[in-house]
Amino acid sequence: MSCVTSVSYAVLVNETHRDFFQPTNSIHQGDPLSPLIFILCADVIGDLVKSKEAWGFVKGVKYKGMEDNLTHSLFADDLLITKSVTNNEVEAWVDILDSFSKVNGLVINKKQVKITFLSPKI
Repeated sequence: MSCVTSVSYAVLVNETHRDFFQPTNSIHQGDPLSPLIFILCADVIGDLVKSKEAWGFVKGVKYKGMEDNLTHSLFADDLLITKSVTNNEVEAWVDILDSFSKVNGLVINKKQVKITFLSPKI
């Protein structure tokens, strides 16, 4: 957290440097630490998914040439679930996202969530 809370910014206004200031909220898009934070968050989601997969709640898709099943893919704030899911699997994914939310303190805006179910052809 020291890396997150100790960051400071300086801006140019009309080509004049202004004083450094520290943000009072959180990391924002474009911060140098954003990629690292994304990787850490993705790792947490990955562990939650692996746990559900080990118990048989999440299955994933077996692709040719891959050793493990592909259960999900993350990019920025998008999560792609690679399986046509049953009701039990939907409940498992909701539990994964709720657990992730509790761990990091973020709240998922359910009004902005879009879920599309696709049936992959392999």
